[in-house]
Amino acid sequence: MLSDKKTYIKENNKSYVRPVIPVLISIILGITAGSLFYGGKRLAYLAIIFCFVSILISILKKKKAFIPPVILFFSLGYISILHYTTPEMPQNHISRFVDQGKYRIVGTIDRKTIKNKRLRLVISVENLKKNDSPFPATGKIRLTVGGKFPPLNKGDRISFYSKIRSIRNFKNPGGFDYKRFMAFQEIWGTSYSKGEQIAVLAKIKKKKFSIPIEKIRCKISDHIETFCPMEQRGLLKALIVGKKNEIPPFIREGFNKAGVSHILAISGLHIGIVATGAFLFFSWLLSFSTHVLLNAWVKKGAALLSLIPVITYGLISGMSPSSQRAVIMISVFLIAFLFEREHDPINTLFVAALFILIFDPTSLFSISFQLSFTAVFSIIYGISIINKRQNSEKRSAKTEYPGKLSKKILSFFMVSILAIAGTTPLIMFYFNQFSTMGIVANLFVIPIIGFLVVPLGLASIFLYSISTSAAALCIFLAGNILKPAMAIVLFFAKIPFACVKTITPSLLEISCYYILGWVIFRLFTRINNKEKIDKITSYILILLVFILLADIFYWVDKRFWNDNLRITAIDMGQGTASIVEFPRGHTALIDGGGFSDNTIFDMGAVVVAPILWRKKIRTVETLILSHPNSDHLNGLLYIAQNFNVKRIWTNGEPVETLGYKNLVAIIKSKEILNPMYQTMNKTEHIDNAEIKILYPPADFMSNNEKWRNTNNNSMVIKIIFGTVSFLFPGDIEKAAEKELVAMVGADLKSTVLFSPHHGSRTSSTIVFMEKVNPEIVIISSGFHGRFKFPHESVLNRYNLLGCRFYNTAKDGSVTIRTNGKSLTIDSCGVKD
Repeated sequence: MLSDKKTYIKENNKSYVRPVIPVLISIILGITAGSLFYGGKRLAYLAIIFCFVSILISILKKKKAFIPPVILFFSLGYISILHYTTPEMPQNHISRFVDQGKYRIVGTIDRKTIKNKRLRLVISVENLKKNDSPFPATGKIRLTVGGKFPPLNKGDRISFYSKIRSIRNFKNPGGFDYKRFMAFQEIWGTSYSKGEQIAVLAKIKKKKFSIPIEKIRCKISDHIETFCPMEQRGLLKALIVGKKNEIPPFIREGFNKAGVSHILAISGLHIGIVATGAFLFFSWLLSFSTHVLLNAWVKKGAALLSLIPVITYGLISGMSPSSQRAVIMISVFLIAFLFEREHDPINTLFVAALFILIFDPTSLFSISFQLSFTAVFSIIYGISIINKRQNSEKRSAKTEYPGKLSKKILSFFMVSILAIAGTTPLIMFYFNQFSTMGIVANLFVIPIIGFLVVPLGLASIFLYSISTSAAALCIFLAGNILKPAMAIVLFFAKIPFACVKTITPSLLEISCYYILGWVIFRLFTRINNKEKIDKITSYILILLVFILLADIFYWVDKRFWNDNLRITAIDMGQGTASIVEFPRGHTALIDGGGFSDNTIFDMGAVVVAPILWRKKIRTVETLILSHPNSDHLNGLLYIAQNFNVKRIWTNGEPVETLGYKNLVAIIKSKEILNPMYQTMNKTEHIDNAEIKILYPPADFMSNNEKWRNTNNNSMVIKIIFGTVSFLFPGDIEKAAEKELVAMVGADLKSTVLFSPHHGSRTSSTIVFMEKVNPEIVIISSGFHGRFKFPHESVLNRYNLLGCRFYNTAKDGSVTIRTNGKSLTIDSCGVKD
């Protein structure tokens, strides 16, 4: 049959069997190109015109065309993303008024979310007012509201007084592109206001299509709030109406560790249940009509009518990428009934992806979009290969029930394996973790949630308008059934090896993984069919092995056979963190940056850890905390908890902060070596490099000088490698610098100085700078920070001394490499 199909294709000179595939690939490549290169807009328009004319000529001449459609859709994809990456802003756009002081801002609430108990609003700005002169403005900003706030809803018109800050990335190689992420949402600035300072000018009056849908979601959420047990409320809301913001953090983390977090996304399971239930109901209803029966329209009519509840539920669930994909796929499947066409799952999947990218090209860069389509494609492709094998086997005419049951269980098991195998590289790339218990946990959790909790929850939605009592009963039952499912998830999550933190795979490694998967399936098919392995497959396999061996050799050489010392000053705003990679693989982290509240933004998890993982670092032999202020300490908490840390050096000064208490608890629970400062060795040799602790004096905590504080008690670290040296003075200020000069004197001389206290005017005194006499100064400071670091007087001092300086706020992360004789410096986007 397969050979007949090939012959048919050859005889009819078809360019491809599934035309949507090259179209989709062309659009994806075009969108990707448009996100990277911005200067080809005119060329793209010319290509569209040329290709359109070429296609028309081919149609008139009744000739087939392949290249013009490919170029056409590539160009369309390229242009579609430029609206987000390089939009043409009007003169009164809010992006032209960022970082220019405070304005009275008037606008309409476009979106409302609550995260970590903080209210965030997306505001469509209408006008700005400064110096009693209002003027019209356009564009969207994100407003974070602190404290108590009035009742606010989407569509409300509000006024508040605030700065509009520009959106900025942490400029670290390979870091998350936050600016692009916000641009894809058409948000071009951020503001902050206290709730009591927000004035509501007008409540929403206009009735839009989205408002009733949102009201339905809210009513269902309120119903769950009333009738569902408290512990299960947030989780049930996520499963039924797609509201994930109320899931308790420990539950979300448990689902992630157990490898069942995909259940929290409304996807094909939910939409499929709605479609199946609707199809059966409408088939039963239409079967009573003689006219419909005579015209053989029962299934066609049921399929057509089923589109209504499918699309309605998709809207109620919030239309996330996974639910968009499911709605489109199932809609295409139902429409296939009308035309009596055979359903092709892969083609349907690609049609769904194509529709989503046409209407929202930014979805290509969405993690949920990538995971959703990769998982479904892996399942469809893998199951099709397995089914071919089963169909080729000789089976008896009659299959016993136990055999059928075992095959059903095996198929269910294989679906989980294929989904996990397909998404593992992406999960490692984005989340740096791998769940060892995912396959087993899915076998227990999916039947409970998928076949009991979700159907009951969905039934409550459709019963809500008929009988609130019946809907309440369904919610009550769903909530109580959900309780043992949560217990199972948390049981698997608590197993010590349930979730393993991983290094970040490169794009080359991810590509090799997927190509290798294709090769394995191809070999499986040929061996099963007792066919000879073709040369192309053999060559690809040999090439893959060569590439992977070369990749392993590259990273082993870079990590463990390298003779250079490398130091990276991370761009992290108002804070300090430096990664020190000693020759032969020993790694140290000096400070970790951080905000005062890690629940708002965890610098260690979001900035520091990803850089270490991209460098293939899982073990940090030495953590060094210069002093326990939050902008140096809080980023270390995640590293200490999630990396293999051998020891931690601190000055031993305790403070009454949550961050410090958490650090002490982590050290104790993980049994990390933490020597007492008074008795620890102040000099140590690590692979031909020397590390010295120069300050504070061993008895500093018994001294009662008025100037002593956490800043002035900072540990001062000096690293010497050959003739090149680096000085890390923490946040010491004038008095501590004076004492340090008296204690150490000429030994302060260093090639590179990491500016004390972020370039504050209370530090970098003339006496101190003359003793250090650095060639290069690295300043770690925030962009337009409230402390105004670095101070202009300090920069003038550096210039007078002939120092070359880098500021992470402007230059991004700074990496210094040295062989002990000379050094090279790379900053993010700037190379010396």
